[in-house]
Amino acid sequence: MESHPDCRWRLTQIDAPYGTVSLENNGGFIQMAFDLHEDGADVDVSAWDGIEMDVYGDGGTYDVRLRTARLAKPWQSFRADFVGYPHWEKIKIPFCSLIPHRVEAVFDESCLRRIGILAIGRERNAYVAVSNIGFYSSQ
Repeated sequence: MESHPDCRWRLTQIDAPYGTVSLENNGGFIQMAFDLHEDGADVDVSAWDGIEMDVYGDGGTYDVRLRTARLAKPWQSFRADFVGYPHWEKIKIPFCSLIPHRVEAVFDESCLRRIGILAIGRERNAYVAVSNIGFYSSQ
């Protein structure tokens, strides 16, 4: 992790999940996911407006999924889609655009715990490289 003037948390390494997504046996996915703290503690991201990351992909659509301390079930999350184009590009996803999945709640910026990047929902060979994950402010 690296500190920036506008961000107290930033993952700078490159991670590149890849593989074949199969829909056999009730579906499949590939995923890169990580806790923001090794001990699973919450991170208050309410000072920022959204999540940003550098992405290089195969032209496919991917999910970013955020989990907070308020979610009890592993299938619950707050989600947004992005396209991983075949060139490095910084994408920004505002917290206000996150869609709750299988939960009746709104995204609580005060207790973020986990971030995941997924290829899911259709059969394909998937490749997406992600780096420099952090948070941004519009001001």
